[in-house]
Amino acid sequence: MKRLGQIINKKSEQPNLDTNQNFALFGKKTTFCTLVYFPLRPIFLNMEASSPVNERFYEGDGNVSPHKISTPVSSQYKIAHKFTLGEGSSEIFCLRFDSEDKYLAAGCGDGSIKIYNTLSGKIAYSLVNTTIPSEKRMPCTCVRWRPSGSSTKTKNILLASYSDGTIQHWHAGSGKCLHTIHTTDNQLNACDYNRDGSSFATAGKDRVVRIYDETTKSITMEINKDNDSARTNIGHSNRIFALKYVKEDV
Repeated sequence: MKRLGQIINKKSEQPNLDTNQNFALFGKKTTFCTLVYFPLRPIFLNMEASSPVNERFYEGDGNVSPHKISTPVSSQYKIAHKFTLGEGSSEIFCLRFDSEDKYLAAGCGDGSIKIYNTLSGKIAYSLVNTTIPSEKRMPCTCVRWRPSGSSTKTKNILLASYSDGTIQHWHAGSGKCLHTIHTTDNQLNACDYNRDGSSFATAGKDRVVRIYDETTKSITMEINKDNDSARTNIGHSNRIFALKYVKEDV
């Protein structure tokens, strides 16, 4: 799915689009299932068998962009609403399916993490740092599930980054915060695990990518522009908003 784009049936009416809506990624195992989230509430959409569809792209005001209208494509699917998640009490900053597509974690503006059961649409767990007063909790900017093939025995571990530079490991089932890392004068925007869950990386406002050992929670590498002045093309000159391990973990 593309931002501000929507696949619709050729005979259907033009959708009423909100300029703030975003499209989240497909689940790993739930083929033909995607999710759209507005500022406050995630919405599930299913790809269902139907007549051929057109793919049309709309501008933020809901008007069709003529130069972006594609030719009709042969397809047996259409998008249909499945259910809307949550009560809309806080803005959502990030989303992530677990490896089995059973749970969907949503990082919220009030610092909480809501974990939804994708089968029932109900909240399964709510992760909140109760040691911090509610008015001082900062937004959760990124969430990542630890890979299921990790060598550690504990399952359903969620890595979360926050806009105050905090990194936390949560156990979803018990709702307990297992570990907290504080970075000084930083705003974290992204985090990710490598393929086997043995390390994770974070990045944000200070333009440094930090790689941590998952077991010791210590920094094993820092990637930034100042590491090698002779290689000025390495590193970032502006804050980092996203990062991702490639399959080879390099």
